[in-house]
This record gives sequence, C-alpha cells and structure tokens, in this order.
Amino acid sequence: MHRLRRTLDTLGLAPFEAMLGTVGIISGAATILGTAPPSIHQGLPAPMVLAWGVILIIGSLLILTGLTLQQLRVEQAGLVLLAATTLIYGAAIIVVQPAAALTPAATYVLFAAACLLRIRVLTQAMAARTLPGSEAD
Repeated sequence: MHRLRRTLDTLGLAPFEAMLGTVGIISGAATILGTAPPSIHQGLPAPMVLAWGVILIIGSLLILTGLTLQQLRVEQAGLVLLAATTLIYGAAIIVVQPAAALTPAATYVLFAAACLLRIRVLTQAMAARTLPGSEAD
C-alpha cells in the first residue's frame, strides 16, 4: 500500500504527463489489437499503423517510468516519442477528415507542443543539476 501511495504521489507531481502517458498506452494497445483510430487506419499503411501503436506504447511507458523513478532522461525520451506520434495523428486527421479536422488536429498538435515544452523544461532542469555550485554538487 505504501508503494502505491508513493507512486501516486510521484505521478501527481506531473499529472498531465501521467494521464497522457496512460491514454497513450490504452490507445497504442487498442491499435495493436486492431482498433486503430479511423484516421490512423485510413491514413497510414498497415505496417505503419502497427509501428505507430508500438511507438505510442513505448513512449508512454517511458514517460510513466521516468516520472515514477524520477529519471528525467527516461521521461524525456518518452516525450520525444509521444510528440512524434501525436504529430502523426494530427496530420492523419487532417488528411482523412479535412472538413472536420480543425479542433481534433489542433488538440493533437498542441499535445505535441506541450511534450516539446516539457522536454525543454527537463533539459533545463538537468543542466541546472550539473552546473558547478548547484545543489546536486
């Protein structure tokens, strides 16, 4: 019980990343099991759909692992993969449903932007740890 509480407290420090990682695992697993989002299924060849789902799961697992273990580089690696998969999804929505694409495509492009901003924050945090005279010394 103590371990679960500690994990939840740690994930609570970055709740949006934690929830986005969780949704990524669900969506990636659904894709691998054959229920890819229509825009991905229609916009990409079958091998790319599978690759998209696998990359989505790997990125999401890396984010959650990095958050749980407080390993910034691991979280950062997951965010890179998640940014790529959300950009692909946003582009697929535009290609498959151009008339209705604005809101969903914007949502996924902004999720990708949020991932990239979080990567920047993590990069700055890691740089601050290695500066002479920082608290990590």
